[in-house]
Amino acid sequence: MTSSDFNTVKALVRGEVSSFMGFNFITMGNRDEGGIPKAAPPIRTCFAWHKDSMGYAESMAQRTEVSYIPEKTSFLVSSMFSAAAVAIDSEGIIQVNCTES
Repeated sequence: MTSSDFNTVKALVRGEVSSFMGFNFITMGNRDEGGIPKAAPPIRTCFAWHKDSMGYAESMAQRTEVSYIPEKTSFLVSSMFSAAAVAIDSEGIIQVNCTES
């Protein structure tokens, strides 16, 4: 249990929790290409990691092109990006099983 005096985020006032006790929360919705699946409803597998335990490499910076196509009287928007991540130190990554209700 912690005191609200040490919590700088006033979650009930703002209506959202973005960080708590040094952790930044990143939420991902269900996605067609993957995401974080539920192992057995209502249990979802989540992860917590230290930023130095992960490696990130970007081979192509994000590039977006917007072109007007007069024949179709519309805009064509194309975006490209290429990157990868890898675990460097497995002791800095933990798996957390949470129950959704």
